[in-house]
Amino acid sequence: MARNIATRARSRLERALRKIGRQGRPHQAVTELEASIAALEQQHAQLLETIDQAQASVRLRREHFLAQYWALYQRPGETPLKARQRFFDSLPPAVGDSAIVQTGLLYMLDEFDKLCRANGIGYWLAAGALIGAVRTGNFIPWDDDADVFMMEEDYHKLEVATEGNPHFYLQRFVRSSAEQAGSVKYIMRFRHRQKGIKRCFVDIFLCAWSDKGDDETADAMARFRKRLRTDYQDFRKQHPELLTATRRQADDIVFEFLKPYEEKQRELFAPDNKQAFVTFLYTTNHRTGKRSIWDRDVVFPLKEIDFAGRKLLGPAKPYEFVVSEYNGGLYDLPRDMFGRHVRNAATSADIVAMRNFLVKRGYLDAPVD
Repeated sequence: MARNIATRARSRLERALRKIGRQGRPHQAVTELEASIAALEQQHAQLLETIDQAQASVRLRREHFLAQYWALYQRPGETPLKARQRFFDSLPPAVGDSAIVQTGLLYMLDEFDKLCRANGIGYWLAAGALIGAVRTGNFIPWDDDADVFMMEEDYHKLEVATEGNPHFYLQRFVRSSAEQAGSVKYIMRFRHRQKGIKRCFVDIFLCAWSDKGDDETADAMARFRKRLRTDYQDFRKQHPELLTATRRQADDIVFEFLKPYEEKQRELFAPDNKQAFVTFLYTTNHRTGKRSIWDRDVVFPLKEIDFAGRKLLGPAKPYEFVVSEYNGGLYDLPRDMFGRHVRNAATSADIVAMRNFLVKRGYLDAPVD
């Protein structure tokens, strides 16, 4: 949808520029162009409103269907929680290409964990990886990425540890929604230099210390993110080149925009006693119920947690963290379980290269001819 809007905007711009050259009437052409842009912005706003209404309707119908399903699934004398636990315990593991992707993610988590431990760097599993660890001690069957949280000071140590590393490197980028122009997510990514495994990586979300995790601090963070979101919406309007830029070009432009906000956020949460911390730095966190202010003892000291047959690092209170972070959804099916990373889905060539890479490192058995 956003791509179609960008294409139409570009074609109207080209037509207006041709008028400038052909008619020699720059003021009239610019006026017409401004009117076209205003019309497109109005259409965009109407489209977003329509999408919001459709999504709300789908969510309502989905919740109604799931309520009926869970009621039918529950056995006599069984609590609703036990029924959901039984359902998730019964899910089969990933198979086929999905299993290969998850094995690649496991390899990257292993290497990430080794590097962090060797350099005294703390991290803890997040999102689907942590939910899977708490539920069953393994991947969620449909999961296709691996996320961790890390304090900003530890990330700086990781930058030093990966500098000049022949196998691994860090990538910094922003994920911005074209449909929701104020949405921006600031992500660090741990990657392998070899092409065969590049589809698998560890996404790192930064955290910062705060003096306290009370409602006042949470409100201050909410106001900061609201301001960031509003400013970013205005910024995108002032930089139409973001609509047609490559991801790398867009990242460079947005990084420059974010620089002053990095400093503002550091000033807002300059800690003296480090009794709490803030998650998702420099992120508007659009349309999530995720909590962003935490008391220190929920996560620290970090502790080992079972995941896919090995010990990785998790929060001190993993169940409490998961339930609060995801609004009690530990035993809920995610709304986006089938369409989360479709644009980044591994191709057949990716799978072949990944399988060969993992076979050489003993993570997969060689295929039988």
